[in-house]
Amino acid sequence: MMKPALQYLVLRSVGAPAVLLSLAMQGVFRGLKDTKTPLYATGIIILHFFDGELYMLGKLDSKRKLPL
Repeated sequence: MMKPALQYLVLRSVGAPAVLLSLAMQGVFRGLKDTKTPLYATGIIILHFFDGELYMLGKLDSKRKLPL
């Protein structure tokens, strides 16, 4: 049980700085009364994630031009 738990914690700790930065930036934008920018950034990140997943699964053509 200890080895899978350690692997899980190591993987989670790799993403922790990105989550912390994301939450801090969302707080900054809320303080500036700009809540749309984090929403757009999150949407772009989610679309990019799913596009990458489809590419890795072979559902997308590698010669396709990306809009970004």
